[in-house]
Amino acid sequence: MNNRGFTLVEMLMYVAIMVIVGSVIVVFIPQLTRKNAYLQAKSEVLDNMTSAMKIMEREIKHSSSIYASTTVFAVSPGQLSLETSFNTIATENSTFVDFYVDDNRLYVKREEQAAELLVSDKIKINSLVFTNLNAGGNYPVVRIALTASYDTASQEVAEQSKVTLTSTVSAREY
Repeated sequence: MNNRGFTLVEMLMYVAIMVIVGSVIVVFIPQLTRKNAYLQAKSEVLDNMTSAMKIMEREIKHSSSIYASTTVFAVSPGQLSLETSFNTIATENSTFVDFYVDDNRLYVKREEQAAELLVSDKIKINSLVFTNLNAGGNYPVVRIALTASYDTASQEVAEQSKVTLTSTVSAREY
């Protein structure tokens, strides 16, 4: 005799296994989704900060001096004002460039131009500190310490996405 079916015990075992597998999936899917959100937020913060840091480094390297009247060192949020011959308008030999934080956003302001946002509006600047490391040398040396996070209502995502970058740059006036 050939029985083609499940016994009640086999069916209960299959249901129990499916319940266990389903429970594991239900527990881990939200965790995976949350981790993915953290990683995406951190990646966006890091990409934006790296780009902003490169722009500030390039401007410092091409600057001839630090404009002390508007520069704010060693506090957050700091401001860096540079005199540079890089990207000047045709009738000028030099121009001024400012880096500053306003309303938790990082801006660059070039003389005679509107301020530009250096990072996405999804990025919140937590700290920006410029430090003058020049000990009487010919060229300005500046350390930049920049901390940012993803701007979100979720404190957990904001904390998980926080990134700090530090760079030291010497002006060379190319």
